[in-house]
Amino acid sequence: MTRTSYIIYPVLSAAAWPPSCWTTARNTPSRTVDFKRIALWMGGCDKHKHWKSKQPGPVEMIPRFRLIDVMNMRLVCAPHIARYAALSYVWGKCKQFLLTQDRVEELETPHSLNKHAHELSKVITDALHSCRCLGIPYLWVDSLCIVQDDANAKHAQIARMDIIYSGAYVTFAAAGGNDADAGLQRVSAPMQTEQQQRILIDKQEYMVARSATCLVDKSPWRRRAWTFQELVLSRRIIFFTEQETILMCESEMLLESKLYARSEKASSLFETGRMMRYLSTPYDFVDANLTVIGAMVKDYKTSWLQLLNEYLGRDLSYDDDIEFAYTGILSAKEAHMGSYHHGLPVQILARALCWFSAHLKTRRPGFPSWSWSGWKFAQSATGPISNQIPPLDPLSSETYSLVVYVRLYGFDGMGHLKLLLGDRDEESGVEGFWGFDQHYPSAPTTEGNNGRNWALFDQFIPPQETPHVSLPEPCPVPRSQLLVFWASCAKFKVSFDEIPMTFDDGPFSTYKVDIDDVGSTRVFVDPGWRAQQPEKLECVAIVGDEISVHAILIQWKNGVAYRVGTVSPILKQEWLTREPERKLVVLG
Repeated sequence: MTRTSYIIYPVLSAAAWPPSCWTTARNTPSRTVDFKRIALWMGGCDKHKHWKSKQPGPVEMIPRFRLIDVMNMRLVCAPHIARYAALSYVWGKCKQFLLTQDRVEELETPHSLNKHAHELSKVITDALHSCRCLGIPYLWVDSLCIVQDDANAKHAQIARMDIIYSGAYVTFAAAGGNDADAGLQRVSAPMQTEQQQRILIDKQEYMVARSATCLVDKSPWRRRAWTFQELVLSRRIIFFTEQETILMCESEMLLESKLYARSEKASSLFETGRMMRYLSTPYDFVDANLTVIGAMVKDYKTSWLQLLNEYLGRDLSYDDDIEFAYTGILSAKEAHMGSYHHGLPVQILARALCWFSAHLKTRRPGFPSWSWSGWKFAQSATGPISNQIPPLDPLSSETYSLVVYVRLYGFDGMGHLKLLLGDRDEESGVEGFWGFDQHYPSAPTTEGNNGRNWALFDQFIPPQETPHVSLPEPCPVPRSQLLVFWASCAKFKVSFDEIPMTFDDGPFSTYKVDIDDVGSTRVFVDPGWRAQQPEKLECVAIVGDEISVHAILIQWKNGVAYRVGTVSPILKQEWLTREPERKLVVLG
């Protein structure tokens, strides 16, 4: 059952209400958007320190970046310093007038868009009108500013959504209706009915109104995957709802129905919008006592995973867009986290490969099994993705004593192997392989220390040479999605009986891994798949510490291994008793 939040406020004029009580003073919004009031809000925001500290994205870095000149109704190449609004909306199933290669020259002619006014969706015509009312000379909208039939140009601009939305003077969010023809609420179509009911209690008039932020939270716009990065990347947003208009920036929210208020900060909308601060806080400032790697890992465990989990909880119409729709946020984080490979940060790629989820639904075809993009997830209040490897050593508040056991390779555009993650480099922030002579300087090289054979640890040391790999023909997986690496592999008994868990909200179930420890090591897999597999399943050691191994569970098919789940932690002594062997793993 869907719940709707209602709020009761006293209704008094601004003159009758003392400024000290501005948190509750209300008035009734007009049937159409009050652009004069919104312009005053934005003028005040322009003078605030939080706005002055936010520099717009360098749009000049984007090749052929086009804007709509709202007065001359034509497309123009963006000037060096351009004040423009960006439009965030749900396309839906309505027919859109698109910029194509054969229309570019025509639409760059003055007033050319007037000739196609009847073909423009309502949300675009409303956004153009809003720009004129607010004195904003340019508008950016994806359907008209990106050449839709030029794949290279389209992908290049999708990759720079961080610059496009952070560079906008304001973002218009169409938080009403199911498609582009719903328009911006209350711009061209006045509010049809009075949304606020009034009641009289002890001679005081009160207004009963639905929470405006609740309206946004329940809208299709709020549930869409594509609009998440538009919400987070924007410096400020105007939400157009059927009830009233909301202006939100990083520090406050302003509502038309409030006489004085800067309120409703407790809403989930405001908290999600404030995720933009995660994109603008370099990891260098997370903790001055941390190394570059330590700060990066802490950033990954907090803001990076929080952003990803919020995104994965949203709706996506086309599976092929799973990485595209998140590219803007990855690009924004690149300055702090380095480059990415299919959505995982390369500089801590081994750690990131050990992601865990108890909310798996099924594989997403066309994407690698080792990335979050290769899976579909059930809805979860806490988010579908986590990483169980501790970010910090609790005793020293320093980077967790993690040893990477692999050197990871991928294929470049020419089909040649290239090193993605090599040796550890503290200065560059690369959490790669760290030799045992450095990490465990007192470790014996011969049998000793309670009978433990330390010579077996040699199999955790990956070769320095680039591996030679023979791929099956035809290869079942695009080369760009393959990871190639030498690794220690071992087989463990996994129970066939499901373990009941309170968080099992999808088709996958939990199974016990037969290890002589406290009994906490489990794996989360598809019951149908588990029933068809042998008793022993193969694990690949990815990272570890002084006593444990963190591994991924794999299945081999036609010479390619596929990630099935995460097995973590496994006592290192247990691993070594399973007669592990070093293998060249081709992970798809």
